[in-house]
Amino acid sequence: TGPLAVPFFLAQSAVAVLLFESVNYLEHYGLERRELQPGQFEPVQPQHSWDSPARVTNHVLFKLERHADHHAHAGKRYQTLQAYDSSPQLPAGYATMILLAFFPPLWRRVMHPRLLAHRARQEGQVFRHGPTPQSATAVEAKEGTQSLKADGHLECRLRRAGA
Repeated sequence: TGPLAVPFFLAQSAVAVLLFESVNYLEHYGLERRELQPGQFEPVQPQHSWDSPARVTNHVLFKLERHADHHAHAGKRYQTLQAYDSSPQLPAGYATMILLAFFPPLWRRVMHPRLLAHRARQEGQVFRHGPTPQSATAVEAKEGTQSLKADGHLECRLRRAGA
């Protein structure tokens, strides 16, 4: 029984690591802290991690989706974690977002407009990775697309190389 359980243990461990890293990826995707001076960054704030509005998943995962509040107040008990208007919002719960993350073109199609809208509100920030509001504007100008929809959401089409 012991040696027969090893493959199941290894498979379960691989799934656990995959889920842990997937959640870590989606909670922090594209968000960067401002570098105050070389090697020194601004303190972690709610806008540095994604929150999710999915209530059922939020209750099942003990408010794991209130990740921005956890970052801002690391010692806070999970029962008291709350949502912040200043933190970017994932469009769905963690289960849906983990599935999306396994399909990068679909992930970028869903997340890049949200990431760009969030980044556009970060005045003076220099982004080291991923799409920037300036690069999206250049692509939009070339393609003739509109950068801001009537409902206030940023919409853009990114080239595969620039995504």
